[in-house]
Amino acid sequence: MAFMNEKQIRITEALNAINIAGGPTSLAKKLTSETGEDISPDRVSKWKYNGVAPHFVNSVAKITGISRTKLNPGLYPDEAA
Repeated sequence: MAFMNEKQIRITEALNAINIAGGPTSLAKKLTSETGEDISPDRVSKWKYNGVAPHFVNSVAKITGISRTKLNPGLYPDEAA
């Protein structure tokens, strides 16, 4: 298995989160409901390039069940996956 750097992990897990939630529109709606912020599907789609924005890691983890460590290992190292 090839080693993935932190950015690759963040991007892979962002794509997983988007898929688990049912796509960018669905995840944006769920995030809007969870955070009270108006989140657009375009904003969520941009995560395909850099991973989930740090501000949303906790909410995305709660919505999708993906651990914070997987979503952003730099911010949340060594948490149970």
